[in-house]
Amino acid sequence: MKTKLLASATSHKGIYAAIQKYYGGSPFLTINYVTGVVENSLGVIKGVRVVEKGKRLRFEQIEEETKQTAITKEQATKKANELIDNSAIYMKELVTKALSCGALNIDDYEDDFTLPRIIVHAALETSKFQNRPNTLKGLEESKNLNLFI
Repeated sequence: MKTKLLASATSHKGIYAAIQKYYGGSPFLTINYVTGVVENSLGVIKGVRVVEKGKRLRFEQIEEETKQTAITKEQATKKANELIDNSAIYMKELVTKALSCGALNIDDYEDDFTLPRIIVHAALETSKFQNRPNTLKGLEESKNLNLFI
């Protein structure tokens, strides 16, 4: 099994901050320092781990040596729709949280789409890290794809 170093730190707090930075500031991370498993709000992030080497903690990408088959358009569509469905559930939870957190005075808004757009925009900003690609190559591909859609 080959590994690629993504970040390194001397403390749990430091490696947590490095992993957050790697994933664009995602606030929903947990690290099991015994098993090395890194999780976000959707579950285990596959292909990465945290290991202790000497006095340093290493955040590594695990490069599997098994050859995977290419995904089909149908499989990609099905999996993308599954991620969208999961995101919709999470976004609805954020709407509820936004309306109950006290940050908004809903009496200040007319009965139109102004307040809902503010809430949805904030929820999108919060949830954009939920499905962020978990590799630098994937992030670059996503940025390139944004130029076309």
